Amino acid sequence: MEHVRHTETPLTRIQKLIASRMLASKLSKPCFYIEAHADVGEILTFRKKLTKKAATKITTNTFFLRALAVSTRQFPRMIGLLEDGCVRIAEHVNVGFAVNAPQGVIVPVIKDADRKSLSQIAEQEQRFVQHARSNDLPLADMEGETIALSNLGAYGVDAFAAIIPPPATAILAVGNVLREVVPVEACPEAAGSTQGVSLSRSEGLDRVEGVSPSIRGQDARDTRNTAVRKAVRFTLAVDRRVVDEIYAARFLRAIVERVENPRSLADLDLED
Repeated sequence: MEHVRHTETPLTRIQKLIASRMLASKLSKPCFYIEAHADVGEILTFRKKLTKKAATKITTNTFFLRALAVSTRQFPRMIGLLEDGCVRIAEHVNVGFAVNAPQGVIVPVIKDADRKSLSQIAEQEQRFVQHARSNDLPLADMEGETIALSNLGAYGVDAFAAIIPPPATAILAVGNVLREVVPVEACPEAAGSTQGVSLSRSEGLDRVEGVSPSIRGQDARDTRNTAVRKAVRFTLAVDRRVVDEIYAARFLRAIVERVENPRSLADLDLED
């Protein structure tokens, strides 16, 4: 049998650590996954105005981080851990978020994120990203994670299911901003909803990838009864030992509602 040649690339210390932690999580946490779409049209316009007021760059990810944090405070079981036959709820909402760095994926942690304003989260987010990519992020800023967020939208990923970090019970995965067609007249509430038809990234409305039951039968190019929304897909991974599907669904719905009403996430900033 012919020997297959290969090359070896040693793992870095942090890559070895990540590999062992992710394997431990997959082997120990029986997960389920749920998905929802959120209209981000208002965020995309509102954040520009808010950035000027806050004097710091507020990204769409900043809104997602705060929506996750505030919703977690509303649904505390999302930061519970199964220990000794009982669920222990963490005292703090500490949100870890994945950062692509030269040495691997780094997860800085925003402590007490539910108590911070959008601008405060944005400041920490930018500082952590800079330090992570320059490989000088202190260990203290990578500890204490109780829930996590991973966003691959910048890499053109529409949706994905992330692995829950060992210290957490849930992780929210965020995809790219997509254009979607939603019915308007047939479903009046669709004006504030993104449950509809997914479009390609082309600006044209004639490249529809799927047709929802509510508008099936009509010409996909006929947009008289439809509207185009900019939306992201959220995929929530949850440890079933701690949280059931109904509780997780309510939690995800709360996140979507906050993301679709970004002014509610900027209440602390607007008070200043």
